[in-house]
Amino acid sequence: MVVIQIGDDMNRLNKILHTMSETPIDEMAYVCKRGDGYQIIIEVRSSNEHGVPHAHVRTVDGSKSGVIKITDSKPNTQDDVTVLSGVVDGQMKGRVIEWAKGVTKRKRLPNWSHLVETWYSLRPD
Repeated sequence: MVVIQIGDDMNRLNKILHTMSETPIDEMAYVCKRGDGYQIIIEVRSSNEHGVPHAHVRTVDGSKSGVIKITDSKPNTQDDVTVLSGVVDGQMKGRVIEWAKGVTKRKRLPNWSHLVETWYSLRPD
């Protein structure tokens, strides 16, 4: 009787593993958090929304949000921040630029470089 239960458990486990292999893993990394002091949140998602490197940006109160393009070089002016969708006004762009000038606390890596690195670590393709 124990063998049958183990067999049933293995069948259930195999079914779960098979389902998981068909479902894309959706991870999210916050490269700019609420407590970082920039009044914005920047996140990178691993789901395959579209192939253009991008990050989701929103105000800490959630009143504005949009998607910006991740470029190889950090933005220095508002014209350097490409909005792909949503609402990223001049004030938010200014906050993105200010954040991009900073350095991460743990890795001591420029924030924009950390964003690029995070995109490619969540997107192995």
